[in-house]
Formats: sequence, structure tokens, C-alpha cells
Amino acid sequence: MRRFVTLGLSSALILIGCSGKPVPAPDTSAGGLAKVLDAARAATKAQGAGNVQAYTPESLHDLVDGQDQYFLDAGFKRLVAEDLKAPDAKGDAYVEFALYDMGTPEGALRVFTGDERSPSLKYLDIGDEAFSSDLGIDMRVGRFYLKLAGRPEPAGQEKFMQALAEAAAKALPPGPSEADLVKPLPAEHLVPHSAQYWPAKFLGLDFLKAVRTAAYTAGGKPVRLFVLDAGDEAKAQALADQWKATPKPAPDVAGPNTFAYKDAYAGEVLVVRQGRFLVGAIGEYMAAKPLVDSVIERLK
Repeated sequence: MRRFVTLGLSSALILIGCSGKPVPAPDTSAGGLAKVLDAARAATKAQGAGNVQAYTPESLHDLVDGQDQYFLDAGFKRLVAEDLKAPDAKGDAYVEFALYDMGTPEGALRVFTGDERSPSLKYLDIGDEAFSSDLGIDMRVGRFYLKLAGRPEPAGQEKFMQALAEAAAKALPPGPSEADLVKPLPAEHLVPHSAQYWPAKFLGLDFLKAVRTAAYTAGGKPVRLFVLDAGDEAKAQALADQWKATPKPAPDVAGPNTFAYKDAYAGEVLVVRQGRFLVGAIGEYMAAKPLVDSVIERLK
């Protein structure tokens, strides 16, 4: 683990639940997050390197130099990390354990998925959502994001990393479901592991913020629905007008509350303003329109 800035670790951990019952707010101090690290270390009998480190928004660049703004835009609050060795580790093999408090489940979803989800990922039944890759394991649970990276390579450490993820997940109460994270988009026909959250720059446009999106199938064709809650109807209309002025809308679907265009990267895009919401789809127009109409009906 490189370029760490050590901070004091103290105070108790109080975790949130998602049962709907009133519970204390989570202790997301460095000491609180360290309790989850302690639980993972104890459950796996891992050997800690003794280099427990904590990061705040002001010091995150020491860990992810050049990428800190990406995490900050998603709502990053705090991170606790340590190098861990399995009880039977061979040679210099170890795992970097990094637990991020992203402030909200949407923020955790953002850093978990990135801009695109690779179709080659192997998803694991751990936490709210987790996957393994050539680098290690990524997991999200509520507002928290866990990244495990095997060093100098993950090969041979897969079982240890999975055990660490399982132990951390048990120490963190589950968060919203994937379908809940993209409401008011429908849960029906949602493609599993397709939800995403864009805090800004959706489709490359700076003014499109806090966009929830997920993939669906319509008539056997892929469609990605999206929704933006602007807060009130006037703000939604202003965003729609700004968006409509950016591309060249297709004249056959232009209207006071509807427009469509072809994005150079994403393809066909349909946008409808309904009250304080902007709802739309990326995909073939004839397949996308019925899905968008169904969302509009939900919002009326």
C-alpha cells in the first residue's frame, strides 16, 4: 500500500439498517470503519501489517493520486485501509483492504460500477452486490464500497479475498436493492447488475446530474432507461430546454415535452419531461417508447 497518511482511529461503530425501523445514524468515523476491518481480520484470522490508514476528502489524493475527484464527485466521506495476509499466505502475497464511506448508497453504486459495467465480470452473492475481476473483489453494501486487491497478484488469494468480503458484509447491514436505487424506474424486466448512478455528466453533458439508469429488454432489444428528478417542474423544463438545444432533435418526435436525437456514442436517445422529472431511454426508438411511456404513467 502506498503513500498513506496516518490518522487516529477511535470511537464505536453504529450501523444502519434498511428494515424501515428507526435506528441510530452510522458512526462513519475512521474508528467506526476500522471496526469493520477488525471484524474481517478476526473472522479470517488475517495477519494485519499494522499499517491501518485513514483518508478524508482532503487527503484522498495521497492514495488515488489523479483519481480523487472521481470519488469526491460521488460523495466520498472517508476511507480506512490496511494490508492483510492470509494465515497460509506464501511469500510476499497480501491483500489491500480498502473500505470507503461514499455518503449514500447511490455514491457507493457510482464507484462500484464506474462509467460502464464490463460483461466479463463474475458476480458474487455477497453484500448488496459484488464481483470478482483480474484485480480482486469489489463490493458495495449500503453507503459503503469495499475494494480488495491481491498483491503482487490476486492469483492464489481468491478464497481469502472472498472470505474477507463475506466477513465485511456481515458487519455492514444491507442497503437498498438494485431496483430501489433506480426508482421510479420499474423493477419489472430490469436486467440484473445493470443499475448505475451518474452524479454528473450523464451522456457527457455537465448539466445532467443525479441521473439513475438501468438496462431493460423490450421486444428482445436492449434499452437503457434513465430518470432525473429536477426538484420542481420549472427546473425540469429548464433542463429539458438546455438539453434540447445541445443536439439536433429528430423532427418527427419533437414536441413541447418530448424530443429525440442520435448521440455519437450512445446512439438513439429519447427524452420526455413529466412534471419535475426527465425520463428517457437509450436504444431503438420503437422499442424504447413503450418503456418510457410506462414510466411516465407511473409519475402522473
